[in-house]
Amino acid sequence: MLEGKKQITDAGLEKKHALLIRAVANNVAKLRKKQKLTHEELAEIAGLNLRFYMKAVSGKHGFNLVTLIRLAEALGVSVSELLEQ
Repeated sequence: MLEGKKQITDAGLEKKHALLIRAVANNVAKLRKKQKLTHEELAEIAGLNLRFYMKAVSGKHGFNLVTLIRLAEALGVSVSELLEQ
């Protein structure tokens, strides 16, 4: 192991992953409401299956890069804005 470096653990990653998914879901919800879009409308604009979209924004399913890009473009923001915590 490299001196002075800690090994990344699965438990630590899982916690960070869960927090990041929640942050993205909250940011999507805030921006969707600000633009007065329904879930159905945003999913359609983003080109996402409604069932998949609903699982993602409810936190039951993660966001992959393509989904983040589609949602960011549909909402008129950058991906980094969706990732802000």
